[in-house]
Amino acid sequence: MKRRFLSEAERALWREAMKDVAPVAGDAAPRHTPPVANRKKQTMPPKAASATPAKPHRPPPAPIVHEAPGFIPGLDGRTARRLARGDVAVDATLDLHGMRQEEAHGALIRFIGAMSAAGLRCGLVVTGKGRASGASEGTPGILRAMVPQWLRQNPIAERIIAIVPKRDSTLGPPGAYYVYLRRRR
Repeated sequence: MKRRFLSEAERALWREAMKDVAPVAGDAAPRHTPPVANRKKQTMPPKAASATPAKPHRPPPAPIVHEAPGFIPGLDGRTARRLARGDVAVDATLDLHGMRQEEAHGALIRFIGAMSAAGLRCGLVVTGKGRASGASEGTPGILRAMVPQWLRQNPIAERIIAIVPKRDSTLGPPGAYYVYLRRRR
């Protein structure tokens, strides 16, 4: 709806009509809305600033573990392809070898928090190939299975755009994930 301004004649008429009106004691400055000349055009009542409810905070989408190169929401195509190929500069590395689940989970939370606070974007989390105790040879270790789940949980999920498994063993130890963080605001 296009905003309409009052003419000088309408303003004079309004001042004349309101000259005897006094504000109620204790109220802030009175809020008067001048009458609208043509009521047919007005479809909705004017919104008061205090009556408008605040929009609820909407958390960013949870990061997605990307198994194949291609489109990653929140990243430009070039960065997504570089992540998938392993051609990104890693700002920090966390090695979880030899840690128990509780230790590894705490270390991961501290690592992502420290990276975010320092304004770093790309981290490498090394879990190792691992093997679940008592499991067959082809079964991945518990940390390798749990790290992507932990990265999708708050308080760290809101800081992460993408989690991409590292593919090429020549780029570092197998069983690792690239974690790409959002820009700090």
